[in-house]
Amino acid sequence: MKQCIKCKEFKDIAQYHHDKSRKDGLSNRCKKCRCKYGEVVTKQCRACGDHITLTGTNNKGQVYCGRMCQSLYLKYGINEYKYEDILISQDYKCAICQTEINSKNTSIDHCHSTGHVRGILCTACNTGIGLMRDNVKILQSAIQYLQHFDENKPKEIREEFCGDVKYIRKRHIVKTHKACPSFDAKAEYSHI
Repeated sequence: MKQCIKCKEFKDIAQYHHDKSRKDGLSNRCKKCRCKYGEVVTKQCRACGDHITLTGTNNKGQVYCGRMCQSLYLKYGINEYKYEDILISQDYKCAICQTEINSKNTSIDHCHSTGHVRGILCTACNTGIGLMRDNVKILQSAIQYLQHFDENKPKEIREEFCGDVKYIRKRHIVKTHKACPSFDAKAEYSHI
């Protein structure tokens, strides 16, 4: 015989579920009390402040209205409403490249030192900024590098910066630099 902590009745051991974590190997509530549909509890979401109605027996630990709300709050300190406000202010487009944002290509850009959310980017732009270590000087250097070898420049200007030999492969110009004479053109390249 064992006393249930919920209904306070003494019941036979067969009336309790097994629980390996307990000393006696049995749950501290009887099967009847444990399997009852729990009372309805209304709480306030910790992140957004919405009221959530919880039912069942395992509702004491839930403090967020959903997974997205919990994830946004714990990772970035914002709620779903702030996230939606940022998306609306960006017209549901990436803040950098202006491509349309959907649930599959979304990344929240934030400052890694302060944790402040800067905006919502597509995954490609967020990865690019991350690989450049959020460093403005590195990004400016990358811009200068790309402008230096811009395909839209006149041919004479491009040849000034490029090597002696040029090869074409599937419409992409592959350039060899004078400093790299060991470049071996394979048969799939055609000489210009």
